[in-house]
Amino acid sequence: MNKVDTISHILRYNADDDFGWVSTQKLSQMLSEKFKDVDFQNIVEENGDLFSFSSNKEFIKLNREHQTTYSTLTETEPPEILFYGTSDHQKILNKIIFRGLEKNDQHVQLSETKESAMEISKRRGSNFVIYVKAKMMYESGHKFYRTENGIWLTDHVPPDFIY
Repeated sequence: MNKVDTISHILRYNADDDFGWVSTQKLSQMLSEKFKDVDFQNIVEENGDLFSFSSNKEFIKLNREHQTTYSTLTETEPPEILFYGTSDHQKILNKIIFRGLEKNDQHVQLSETKESAMEISKRRGSNFVIYVKAKMMYESGHKFYRTENGIWLTDHVPPDFIY
């Protein structure tokens, strides 16, 4: 696991509160157990879209929905269509066709734009985007939440709402 992934993993699974904050001291200590010399502040600054420091720089959080609990979000009506970037591996696509989109950790994470979903799919070695009939889902009783950084969250996307 590289340093950015290690920092993300530490922040994802070691939050000190419901908002995902981890003390920089705790992060530094945990990183030193994995790497000899690591300047996490430099890594964080180079990957600013992934991480945020508190105003006093004593805490850090992952700018990802993994750190967000439903208790910190407000239910929100989604746009007509949301997008999901995934691998085009046949086994994965078959699972999605029959079971829909299922949450990995806490939520199914959807993007507002096809472009951002495409970026996510590229991280998975692909260029495959699934369209989700989000507003129709919402009108059918499914709940949606939007994070500070524009990621949409829901519990499950049934196959009927995928195209």
